[in-house]
Amino acid sequence: LESGENVGIQYNKHSPLMNYLTLGIPKGDFTIIGSYVNQGKSSFVSNMAYSIAKNGTKVGIVANEMGIKEYKMLLLIYVLINDLNYYRLNRKKIKMGQFDSEDKEYVSKAMEIIKRDYVPNLLFAKTFDYDIMKTRRIIKRWAKLGVELVYYDTLKADTTDESTWKNLIESSRELYQLASKENIAIVGVMQLALHTNQRRILNLDVLANGKQATEPASECIFFRTMHPNEKAGEKFEAKCYKFVKDAQGKYTNVKEMIELDPDKTYKVFFIAKTRNDEVGTAIIYEFKGHLNVWKELGFADIRPDTY
Repeated sequence: LESGENVGIQYNKHSPLMNYLTLGIPKGDFTIIGSYVNQGKSSFVSNMAYSIAKNGTKVGIVANEMGIKEYKMLLLIYVLINDLNYYRLNRKKIKMGQFDSEDKEYVSKAMEIIKRDYVPNLLFAKTFDYDIMKTRRIIKRWAKLGVELVYYDTLKADTTDESTWKNLIESSRELYQLASKENIAIVGVMQLALHTNQRRILNLDVLANGKQATEPASECIFFRTMHPNEKAGEKFEAKCYKFVKDAQGKYTNVKEMIELDPDKTYKVFFIAKTRNDEVGTAIIYEFKGHLNVWKELGFADIRPDTY
């Protein structure tokens, strides 16, 4: 206990507050990160995966929707911004091509960094269906190669079909058992049902009859885009804050409020289930979609639907 070996795989460079609340991504356990269609699920977890791989941990990504080309483009822009502080190539421009000489120079630099610092610690597999047994075989092989963390993108929870719900529940159980047996961390990226998108507080109830899918999970993190009526001056205004440190560098109970710009896009993350902290804690991120930049701002006070 004293050595800290029960602390999970750290992603504090990517999300320090969330990493603290969950104590990292627990090894030997199953974690769920969920949101709605086109909310940035794959974009968020890819950034998390790349930051962890940069730290020397072997990471695998099993995808049944996005292809390796998309993940490579996300890696390129991640390295351009985070390693080279170069912002001229956004997602759209990378797809369009036609780089100028400066762009080419920085892409070349980024490729060298990717080959040196990222490729040795990143594995990718594409599946063309939702057969969890195929995924199981892939992950077991990766575990023998030293992979410590696997992202499974995507688990479908956006259906009312009974057989699909049963498959979702069974997939979650399989992934948990595999994580436990191989002593690796597995993150299931879950697509939530669209009809719950207007909910302000995202908890386990958003899964309705698929709630059993979360039972094997140690941590469940759900997120959504901030609603227009949560902006400053609106009825459901969301408050963002962080705690002030004292002279010794320790956090106090004093809150420093953070002003949110009504013209920017924000994502609200909810700790829907955890074995390491208080359930229901919310965190706000500023999101720049064209650059796939996620900036963790602070804790959030979210007004409930009944306010």
